[in-house]
Amino acid sequence: MHPRERVLTFPKYLFTGKGAWRGYERLVTKYDVDHIYKAIDKFKWLLKEYLVPLPSFNRKLFSVPVKYIIKHYMPETWLIKAKRRYLDPLEDKALRLAMELSDVSGIPLDSFGVTGSILIGIHNLTLSDINLVVYGRKEAEEVRSSLREYLHRRGKLRGLSNNEILTLALNVSKSRAIPLHYAVKLYEHRWRRGFFEGVPFSVNPVPKVTELPSLYADVTFYPLVPVTVKVKVRKDLSLFYPPACEVSNVTFIEGPKIEPLLKVISYEGLYSDIMIEGYELLVRGLLQRVKEGSRTYYCVTVGVSEIRGGGYILPLNA
Repeated sequence: MHPRERVLTFPKYLFTGKGAWRGYERLVTKYDVDHIYKAIDKFKWLLKEYLVPLPSFNRKLFSVPVKYIIKHYMPETWLIKAKRRYLDPLEDKALRLAMELSDVSGIPLDSFGVTGSILIGIHNLTLSDINLVVYGRKEAEEVRSSLREYLHRRGKLRGLSNNEILTLALNVSKSRAIPLHYAVKLYEHRWRRGFFEGVPFSVNPVPKVTELPSLYADVTFYPLVPVTVKVKVRKDLSLFYPPACEVSNVTFIEGPKIEPLLKVISYEGLYSDIMIEGYELLVRGLLQRVKEGSRTYYCVTVGVSEIRGGGYILPLNA
């Protein structure tokens, strides 16, 4: 869902001639709040026209004017074209990974797409990973179910090892000030990432147009104050970005007690796979009033600049 004549997105690459991605340099090395704002300071001369106030969010957000877009790369067409041309080793793995996921999930190959640096042809054969998308709720649910089963194996398609989980968890624990055992739980629940023949990959579900929950102008957010709450997940809405969940049994630990608090929303993918129905979560984020159509309610949003480190969502009973 995007505002009229703009696309909600953050510029990822800048051509400097020196970057490892065929001359392109990454503006951000990690996609958390702190690293994005470091990029803003470093590249403010380039980014200032993209960081503008958006009425539906009552804050500044990154968005690119449609008039600036020269070419639209479409992930859903990459696989079709890949079958008709020569592929380098990483491209070949991307095609075979999509075929593998199609095979294990029973979802047609045309429900997948390839994105990231491979899509735009600037990938580095040594550094780049494989980024896939899967279109449709039903299709994504089947892929999720299959990956949760197959990633526990140790074949050409595998999940994170215990050592890899610990290494990632240590980094997150230090950078986000999250207790280590919580950080480990976050990565133990990750189904969207794994390895295919030794190369890291990710899978991101994308809704079909007919599955969009609402139009951009139908929802307005009014930022309020930082809060810390304990909640129980009533309904998992985390399949698509931004991951969210409907909650109940709300206990306010810090901040004003305001009702009805109905949702938790995360703009950080790190927390996308722990919003499981029945789970209890400890959430630090920004309280917002939400006007959606004719109803008004409150939510807690994680991954925002008002909270140091962006906030967090921690599983209490996972």
